Amino acid sequence: MSQIPVSIAYGSARPLSLSIDPARLRLNFVPPPAVAGLTEKLDELLEQPLEFPALRQAIVPGDRVALVLDQRVPQGEQVLSSVVRLLTSHGVEAGDILVLQPADLRGQRARDPRGALAPEAARDVQWATHDPTIEDGAAYLASTAGGERIYLSKKLLDSDVMVILGATTFDPVLGYRGTGSALYPGLSTTEALRKSMGQGHDELGPDDSRPIRQMIDEIQWLAGLQFVVQVIPGAGGMAGGVFAGSADAVFREARAALGAAWKIAAGERAEMVIVSVDEPASRQTWFEIGAALDVARRLVSKDGRIILLSQIQAPLSEGMEILREAHKPRDALKPLRERQPADLIPATQIAQALDWANVYLLSRLPGDTVEDLCIVPLNDIAEVERLVEQAEDVTVVGAAHHVSVTAS
Repeated sequence: MSQIPVSIAYGSARPLSLSIDPARLRLNFVPPPAVAGLTEKLDELLEQPLEFPALRQAIVPGDRVALVLDQRVPQGEQVLSSVVRLLTSHGVEAGDILVLQPADLRGQRARDPRGALAPEAARDVQWATHDPTIEDGAAYLASTAGGERIYLSKKLLDSDVMVILGATTFDPVLGYRGTGSALYPGLSTTEALRKSMGQGHDELGPDDSRPIRQMIDEIQWLAGLQFVVQVIPGAGGMAGGVFAGSADAVFREARAALGAAWKIAAGERAEMVIVSVDEPASRQTWFEIGAALDVARRLVSKDGRIILLSQIQAPLSEGMEILREAHKPRDALKPLRERQPADLIPATQIAQALDWANVYLLSRLPGDTVEDLCIVPLNDIAEVERLVEQAEDVTVVGAAHHVSVTAS
């Protein structure tokens, strides 16, 4: 019987190419391609958005515009450039535009997103990352129906027009990240960030009701959010789709497109699951590693083998240090809950995967660092190929950090 060719991209390395007997290959999930002509597509959407007038009709010369650019939006610089170009061509001064980014729990240093702007705009457009530790950096917005007092960035509340440029993705706590989750808790206070943390809801699917997501939707209404741009991921860290218009309509359409592109049914578990993180190496964090291993855990048999292809080189963060110090991965779960580190979610996901299966990692980390986490380090592709040859059956999921596994 002829072999099935399988190609798995990870980081900036050459994709891993395998040939697997079709009788042994349970699933080969291929990530959706990047959207073609992103700039042209977005220009059309800004002129003919979903359930909203053209964006140019919502602005007047002299408006102070806050563009809330969420962290890690696929091709975010390109999206920002299109929106700034439209604003400045319809009377908004570049100096009256603020690009405001929420606090990033991943601990990565913020990168100036203005690199794709025209030179004059890049010089004059303002850029700030919200710091929730600054005492007077947030002001009172309103109270929710449940009595929660909500504070948001003063810079945001001082603007005349607010537009969110974000990504709609699966999220273990929210179900779906997108639209108003760029506002809260990342543009609020340290107390809001603390209250919003959690280890995720293992028993819930992304479409199940979650109180924190409902509160975020209420906050975006209280803030008067109307126009948003949302991107769903595609292969290689690129945009797989883009949507613009009213917050509710865009979130509805983006969620549907995300599900069609990135949901997979669990099916029968495989003895070996190969997953990858295909973001550029510089953007790989423990959050992507945790998300990919969480997907693999839901697809692999108990005590089976998970192979994770990555190029991560990030140091161990607080939660990962807790995992490293634990006698067994399961023993890390309680101290993680108690100490609530910023990387609570990925550390929990990794601990749960290690408790369920044997994990092998191809990365740019030192081998002893990987071993300290109870993970088997892989030095090269040849080791991966040997492991695959030994497997009874195999499931392959490229770009697994974007995937949601649903019950079959």
